[in-house]
Amino acid sequence: MKTRPKYNMWQNTAFMLQTAWQKQKSVIVLCLLPALLNVSIQLTELLIAPAILQKVETHAPLTRLLTTIFIFTGILLFLKSLQAYIDPNLLFGRINVRTALLIKLAEKKTTTSFPNTEDTELNRIREKAENTLNSNDSAGEAIWSTLTGLLTNVLGFLVYLLLLSSLHPVLLCIVLTTSITSYFVNKKIHKWGYTHREEEGEYFKQLNFFYNHAQNRVIAKDIRLFGIRTWLEELYEKNYRLLLNFWMRREKKYMLASILDVVLSFLRNGLIYIYLIQLVLQNGLSASEFLLYFTAVDGFTSWITGILNGFSTLHNQSLELCTLREYLDISEPFLFEQGKPLCVNPHETY
Repeated sequence: MKTRPKYNMWQNTAFMLQTAWQKQKSVIVLCLLPALLNVSIQLTELLIAPAILQKVETHAPLTRLLTTIFIFTGILLFLKSLQAYIDPNLLFGRINVRTALLIKLAEKKTTTSFPNTEDTELNRIREKAENTLNSNDSAGEAIWSTLTGLLTNVLGFLVYLLLLSSLHPVLLCIVLTTSITSYFVNKKIHKWGYTHREEEGEYFKQLNFFYNHAQNRVIAKDIRLFGIRTWLEELYEKNYRLLLNFWMRREKKYMLASILDVVLSFLRNGLIYIYLIQLVLQNGLSASEFLLYFTAVDGFTSWITGILNGFSTLHNQSLELCTLREYLDISEPFLFEQGKPLCVNPHETY
């Protein structure tokens, strides 16, 4: 029976933020700063082409065109240089926070009561807790990258929403609806492959069994003596056909997801094209504004997908962190701190 986690995603996120605040405050700042840089770079890259096109449309002097290109290039160079400097330095503080949690875990392991060390269930929880902190990619450290990605996508979503606020609200609703629908359909389809991975593994196991035994010199005599080569080949082909059928079922589901994604993208982009072309014909929308809005819609969709993926990843990492916290919170059957201190002198008596 599946039990409900003791702590939810927000509580585990707050726990990590509190740990970072106590051990390495810079980690929190270095989650926000890369997010601001990423959004600034994306926004600059979004604006550069429409800005240059606008100068061409208005027949601006060559000096103004070159100045515009120089300014945007300088901004991008500065932002990307700052990003290149910050990214490698993010690792140190995050490792310090993970190390602090490893120390907490080690203290719990070495000071817990003896009955806890013999408890099979508690040992299982301890092993899972250790896995939460065993590498840079484990949840105890990777959560900071997830939080940075979430902040990036949320900030980008808000900036692009402000940029597209002049468009018809129905269009924004269409973009939101198609993006969210596409995300959940793809998530459901790809979850099928994950939940059936053991079935696929069993087919590979059977195929490897026949392949390895066919090359085994020890049983080569028995294969020839009893004439079981044909039988082994039939079994191999049977399992191979089962594996192919599994792949066909999986790829059909993936193909349906891809087709739906294309249809939704076509619907979204088609409606945006029609609306923007109508603005060009009726309201005199310039080519630079057309390019800006259409590119922004595509980026807006990416931010929505990024937010949904980020929360999904954060939820999975939260489940792992929940195991760590459960182990740290294990109650002790003996209250050592309330006992009498051990005597320094072994001959001293109380």
